[in-house]
Amino acid sequence: MREKHVDYLKDLPINIRLGNIKECPIGWQDSIAIFFVLRGSIRLGIETGVYPIGERQIEIVNTNESYWIKSDDGDNLVLIINIDPNFFARYYNDAKEVFFYTDSSNQEVQESQEYQVLRQQLSILLFEVIYKIDDYEDMVKENLLEMMYHLLNNFHYLYYEGENLEEDEVQLERYHRIVKYLSNN
Repeated sequence: MREKHVDYLKDLPINIRLGNIKECPIGWQDSIAIFFVLRGSIRLGIETGVYPIGERQIEIVNTNESYWIKSDDGDNLVLIINIDPNFFARYYNDAKEVFFYTDSSNQEVQESQEYQVLRQQLSILLFEVIYKIDDYEDMVKENLLEMMYHLLNNFHYLYYEGENLEEDEVQLERYHRIVKYLSNN
């Protein structure tokens, strides 16, 4: 098992790839990886769990989690977005200790509003990177920041329903301390 190196796009804290995946050996990387299956299906092993991910489903691999990918579907199409956690750390001190949780075992959950918004944000990032319209770097960073708050508010494993961390600085700081304590202990 070895660390997978991520080359980020020039002047941007992300890397975006779109392609067919047959197999990816076990490894880990110092980035947040979001897998969005556009067509077909894959099996994603994260740590000790195996998650079948079908069309329109999203799964997140957290920083330094070991993972592997296999697929018998020769016609799958997967959007993979790697995000540099150092970008998030500028806005959220303990970004590297955050673990995001997605539920790919339930199609109904994947059709909820939270996942719809995440799919929309991923699509916007892809559009901005492909078309490179004026000031696209700023737009990518702005959209990444919006996505960070969306992930923290809806997919953080310590998520408390109804709280909006983007607007509540006191609660966000409290969250920082809790996450750091749990991570260290």
